[in-house]
Amino acid sequence: MNNTALLLLVSLAINIGLAVDRFNQSTVIEASSQLNQESNQLDEEPSELLSNPIDKFSGKWEYSSGGSKFTREIKESVYCMLKRDDSVVWVRPCALSDENTLIVGTDLEHKLNSDGTLSIEGRYTGLKVSNEDSEVYESADLGDK
Repeated sequence: MNNTALLLLVSLAINIGLAVDRFNQSTVIEASSQLNQESNQLDEEPSELLSNPIDKFSGKWEYSSGGSKFTREIKESVYCMLKRDDSVVWVRPCALSDENTLIVGTDLEHKLNSDGTLSIEGRYTGLKVSNEDSEVYESADLGDK
């Protein structure tokens, strides 16, 4: 291979490397921008839905499924923590959609029934076992839904 061909190959390799770097940088910037927009939407949506205090939802609700005990702890600061037995599964934001319906995350519906129980996702019935909030909220990871 002569020197001219070698110089062309090196130049081509450098240009490809620069193009890949620019692509990676723009992809990171676009992803970061999209993440910021989604984060801002999440910050706005619960406040739009929240129109009444959630005192009647606040506290610990318990139900069983598949041989495990589950709790949903709803905190007045508008977060819901799901625990399976005693392990935290997730913590998600929640907001009222009407006076008897709480939306957890983006689509998990929790409805207060006339008998004082909580219909969870239309699949489970929770009994209120405590009006106390857990202190684990501050250290738990927030879920993304």
